[in-house]
Amino acid sequence: MNMRVVASSNAVDAIQQMQSLIDNDLSQIFQRINDLGNNVLLNPNEWDGRNAANFRGQIWPQLSASLRSFQGDLETLRIEIDKAVRAIMEAGGNAV
Repeated sequence: MNMRVVASSNAVDAIQQMQSLIDNDLSQIFQRINDLGNNVLLNPNEWDGRNAANFRGQIWPQLSASLRSFQGDLETLRIEIDKAVRAIMEAGGNAV
């Protein structure tokens, strides 16, 4: 059974932009957030007090887990985008 494949220039552009954001910008942003949280804000020699202790004990562990989960979701999205790009190429590029 043949399935219709449509890939407008807008769709191709959106896929390429998502790929770039996931592969470059978001990966760097997540790494920087993790580095700052783990290497600076968890260190009581850098930041201490009631709010800092709450951040270390409650806030950061939850947010850090959420960030890791979101990174996994982004990896799934990246894989699906790669599949979409391959499908477009197999269909002949910018076929509409």
